[in-house]
Amino acid sequence: MYALNENKKRPLHYENQNPLDENIHQKILIEITNRIGNQKEGESFKQKFEELLEYRKKADYQRDSITQEECVNCRALYEGMMSRLNRFFPL
Repeated sequence: MYALNENKKRPLHYENQNPLDENIHQKILIEITNRIGNQKEGESFKQKFEELLEYRKKADYQRDSITQEECVNCRALYEGMMSRLNRFFPL
C-alpha cells in the first residue's frame, strides 16, 4: 500500500485505500494488476498473490500446521512478488 501511495505516476492516497474494508486484499490486488500494464505479468502476479493469501489464511485462521516446505514456498512467493513490485513501483 505504501508503494501505491508513493507512486509518482498515479498515487493511490491512503484515504482512498480504505484500510478497514474487509476486501482490502482484493482492492489492492486490483490496483496493482491494473497499474502493471502487461497482462501476462499482471496475471502472474495475481496468481502468486492469491497463493500467498491462502497460506496467510491457513496460518492465521485455521488450525492446520504450516509445514517447513510451505514456509519455504511462502518465502519464495514473497521474494518474487517483492522483486516485481520493486521493478514496477520503484521508490
